[in-house]
Parts: sequence; structure tokens; C-alpha cells
Amino acid sequence: NVLSIDEYTGLRDKNRMEIYEGDILSCDDIFPSRGVQKYVVEYYNGSYHATPIDKVKRSYLLLQNITDNSLLVGNKYDNGDLIHI
Repeated sequence: NVLSIDEYTGLRDKNRMEIYEGDILSCDDIFPSRGVQKYVVEYYNGSYHATPIDKVKRSYLLLQNITDNSLLVGNKYDNGDLIHI
């Protein structure tokens, strides 16, 4: 049983679950044709970002811009299978 400890971002998903660095979020893409996207929460350049798991789309979103529509589905340490496409 793996235990991961990461930094709390101060933000919550749409179900009010706390979001930590390393968490995996599921969120409707801003382009409806792309459907639901998965993101990994990462910290760099002084803020938290949602990094798309889809290798084709390598844009980084500020985490606070997607939390209202996001759903926490796991984390990259305990649920690594979720980051495979």
C-alpha cells in the first residue's frame, strides 16, 4: 500500500474534495469536441497548474481556472494507471 504526501493547493474540485500536487483531475475540455480530459496537478513558476495527460496537447492551465468543473479521480503515485491514454 503506497502512501503519498503532497502539498495542498488550497483549492477544491466540484465535489469540494481538496486538491493536492500530484492529483489527477478529470475535466470537460474547453473545446467540447475533445470531450473529457485528464490533468495532473503540478507546481512550477510560483503557481499550481493542470498539465494535460494527453501528450498531443501540451498546454498548461492555471489550476484555479478549471477547479469548478474538475473532478478528483486519483493521484499519479497511487493511481499511475490513470495517466496512461
